[in-house]
Amino acid sequence: MRGGHSRTAAGTLELPSETIVVDDSSTDSTAAVAEGLGARVIRVEHRQIAATRNAGARAAWGDVLFFVDADTLANGPAVQAGVEALRRWAVAGGCLFDLDGPLPLWTRILQPAGRALLRS
Repeated sequence: MRGGHSRTAAGTLELPSETIVVDDSSTDSTAAVAEGLGARVIRVEHRQIAATRNAGARAAWGDVLFFVDADTLANGPAVQAGVEALRRWAVAGGCLFDLDGPLPLWTRILQPAGRALLRS
């Protein structure tokens, strides 16, 4: 939810949406920041990603769910493409990734290969 980015991406669809942050025993200000940006925060102590995501899904009121990890930004076009795919009866999906910040040489070499694999 850096800068409310997820909320902005969902807002581009002009559909009802909610942002739920599942705080799984974080030791930083994740919950406070999320609440300050208008997200509903669910606190759990699972330390297991599937159980944590399931807690968020149980709390959601909608029938379309997008799961985004804390270090991931979902932009408007990605969310729009996901909704369009669901309307065509897709049941799961992924997204092309882009890494930011200074990257080691091996990452700069492998990133284009990973993106190419995801496109196929």
